[in-house]
Amino acid sequence: MDTERDASITFGLIASAAGLIGTVLGGAHIDRVVARGVRRDGGKDRRLADIIGSLRNMITVGTLICWPIVVVSDPAAFAALFFLGMSFLFAITSGINIAVMLAVDPRLKSNAIGLSTLLIHACGDVPSPIIVGALKDRLAPDCIIDVSGNFVDPAGCATQRGGIRKTLVYIFLWMTWSIVLLMWAQRIATRDGDEEDAHPEGGAAGAAREPRGREEGGAPPPAPADTDGTFI
Repeated sequence: MDTERDASITFGLIASAAGLIGTVLGGAHIDRVVARGVRRDGGKDRRLADIIGSLRNMITVGTLICWPIVVVSDPAAFAALFFLGMSFLFAITSGINIAVMLAVDPRLKSNAIGLSTLLIHACGDVPSPIIVGALKDRLAPDCIIDVSGNFVDPAGCATQRGGIRKTLVYIFLWMTWSIVLLMWAQRIATRDGDEEDAHPEGGAAGAAREPRGREEGGAPPPAPADTDGTFI
């Protein structure tokens, strides 16, 4: 990569490929997690806990793979680590949507997905480039790109690589919040699943629990109205 523009294009292509491949593979993995929960005849809260655990694992692996990017200097190693790490991070996309729908009353699924999407954009991909860009400008002020796609002061930017690496450190540290919060959410879902198993016919948990299969000597129970015959 001879110019900053070539590097930017390559970076974008790697991110796009990781998003495409990671989303598809992540969705396939979540499908297996959901199917395993159905075969085990677990309730919604139990399936939710399983999905959240898978999301936590994928984010943890993706973050750990990204950390070496802070210290590597070889472009090929950087590209490989970035692709693998981003693939795991993009893999959570479908699982997040399923978890949101499992976490709310069935009548509120549409509203929950809409609110989740709004919050992801409003609190995530809209302000984050601005915040990270401001942080980079503070830690590496000479690494500014002009309209032609090149650094305004390449020589000065070369001396401020430490500032760029520090910016990456702050980004990866911030990502650990999602791991902590998902651990918390999984704990809550597991607790609710335990209560659901202990009282399968009582309260809200019992009402939300799906039928366990064919009654002895009778016809199979109909699909519950709150799931429309689906896994969620």
